[in-house]
Order: sequence, then structure tokens, then C-alpha cells
Amino acid sequence: MLKTTSLAGFTIASLLIGQASFAKTIEKDMATTFKESKKFSYLSDSLRRVGKTKQLHGAGPFTFFVPKNDAFDDMSYGKWVELWNNKSQLSEVLSRGLVEGRYDSTSFNRGATLRTMEGGTLKIELKDKDLFIGDTKIKDTDIRCSNGVVHILDGFIGKDASPPSKKPTAK
Repeated sequence: MLKTTSLAGFTIASLLIGQASFAKTIEKDMATTFKESKKFSYLSDSLRRVGKTKQLHGAGPFTFFVPKNDAFDDMSYGKWVELWNNKSQLSEVLSRGLVEGRYDSTSFNRGATLRTMEGGTLKIELKDKDLFIGDTKIKDTDIRCSNGVVHILDGFIGKDASPPSKKPTAK
């Protein structure tokens, strides 16, 4: 008999079942996990485009909140082409979810504020038993990699996540 424990609307059993397809990737780093899974094909291509794969081959540990492939499909073609052609903007959009340290779902079952590697903050909130970053829902959690953990979002983290604080530049 499988005993389940409730955790912010998830159960330990559902988290384990959700990880079953990634059992082979546990010993692989994030960049390799993204490259080898069809679930992350658009993300992997985008990370290569902006030169972030070297960082995600690194030792970490990292926590990465990433959009599912459907989030790329849901974007209008014109917006996608504009983003793809602007490497700086694409890098900024993808970096919004990268955090130094390993945070599994138990770390934010009552909400949390995490500092991104770019200097911004992510505020994770529990809303009706689901976890959100702003208006973006965390759909799947705790995909373990050798250098951290990945959480899949139903979309992109919007600019409502706190941006890095930058000093004004003199003109």
C-alpha cells in the first residue's frame, strides 16, 4: 500500500510518479537533461542560442524554473521571431528562472522568495493549492539533475517577477 503525504496540493506519490520519466536523467546535468528530452526541445535550442548551456553543465547547484514547450508554441509567431532574433532579450527571459542553490518543492510549500542569479527575485506563492510565480503556474516539480533541480512552468516568468536592481547610467 502506497502512503501519500499532502504537500501544497501535491502528494509525494504524484511527485514520484511525475519523476518516473526522468529516472534516467538524475545523474545528468541540466543542459544534458534539456538536450536529451523532447519535453525541453525548444528550451534547449534557446539556451544554446544564447550561450547558457556551458553554465548549465557547471557544478551548480542550481534551481531552474523553466517554461514547458507549449509555452513557446503559445507565443505568437511574430513575437517568437522577435525574441529569437534578439539574443539579449531571449537570454534575459530565460534567466528569470535561474536560481543559485537547490530548492525542491518542499522548500516553498508555504511560499518563498528566491534570488535569481541575475539579481532579481522570484516570489513563489500558494494559491488554491497550486504554486505560482506571479501569474505563472508551476506545473511539474522536482526533476532532479546532477547539478540541481528543475521545475516546469505553464508559461514564461513575466516581468512581474522583480527585475534586477540596476544603477541608473549617466548620460
